[in-house]
Amino acid sequence: MTEFFLNKKRIKQNLILSILFGGIFFLNLFSDFTSYRPLLYGLLFVVLLASTFYEEKYAYLILTEDSIQQNEIFRKKNILWKDVKSIKDFAGDIKIVGLDKTITIPKANLGDADLQVLQNLLNERVIL
Repeated sequence: MTEFFLNKKRIKQNLILSILFGGIFFLNLFSDFTSYRPLLYGLLFVVLLASTFYEEKYAYLILTEDSIQQNEIFRKKNILWKDVKSIKDFAGDIKIVGLDKTITIPKANLGDADLQVLQNLLNERVIL
C-alpha cells in the first residue's frame, strides 16, 4: 500500500485562507447583527479549517494491490485495478478512467517527488 498526501504548500494556503475568513467572521460578528454575512464567513472558516485538518491527517491517494482510492473531505472514490479502462496524463491532470467512475488527480496537489513515484507506479500498471 502506497499513500500520497497533499502538497504542504496547498495545506498552508488552506490554513491561511481559513484564518483570514475566521478573522473576518469575528470582526463582522460584533459589528453587524442584522446581516447574514458573518454567518457565511463563519461557515467558510469552519469548512476550510476542517478541510485543512482532514487533508493533513488522511492520505489524499492510496494505491493498493487491488485498487486506487482518492480521499476528499466530502467524498471518496475507489476504482479496482481490474476495472481500469485507461490512464491518461493530460493538461496537468492524471485521469484514471474506470468502468463507472473517473478519478482525476491534479498534479499541483502532489509534491514533485510524490508525483514522480505515482507516475512510476502507474507506468507499472498501464503505459501513460
